[in-house]
Amino acid sequence: MALSKVTLPTGKLGIKLVGSPPVITSVADDSPIAHLVKQGHVVEKVIIPEMDEISDLDANALRDVLAEKSEVEGRILVVKESSPPPTSSSPGSPQPPVSISNNRGNNPPPGGKPGGEWMMQQYTGSKTQAAACVGCLCFCLPGLLILCCPLDKRYVYQEPGNGRLLDGSGKVLAKDSGNPPQKIPPGYMGMNRN
Repeated sequence: MALSKVTLPTGKLGIKLVGSPPVITSVADDSPIAHLVKQGHVVEKVIIPEMDEISDLDANALRDVLAEKSEVEGRILVVKESSPPPTSSSPGSPQPPVSISNNRGNNPPPGGKPGGEWMMQQYTGSKTQAAACVGCLCFCLPGLLILCCPLDKRYVYQEPGNGRLLDGSGKVLAKDSGNPPQKIPPGYMGMNRN
């Protein structure tokens, strides 16, 4: 099946996603990309300018990335038509997407060991650095204390046994690259929702 690259406008997209890999379940009539995507498209990855390609995300993680980077111009969503449902349940038949419900062992990133856990980590990124700059302008050196309280959040995959942390693209993260990762509470609906 052919992949399509959809350049996303800034702001809200008007699409609903479920599962892992994320599947578009509905497209609002007033969606700015209504003519480019349709219900049933599977999201392979998202490309954010100035960052790596992000793949192997579930629907919640993808929603968070899209919301967090909603004002970034030139974002690209790579989608494909969904596979037709299997006609038999023979061994080797493709299985429908599975939603991550317990965050454990499902869809490790490329190069990650199965059986690990997706977790949330606060780290010092662009939001924290911008806040520290404003803090320095307003309060001089004490404004740098903002760096001790990271404002940026990301999903990380913690491998079983060795505790190695990976991002969604499989890149190994340094142990001291942020606060210790926290378990995602049951029923959690994303980093940008209350």
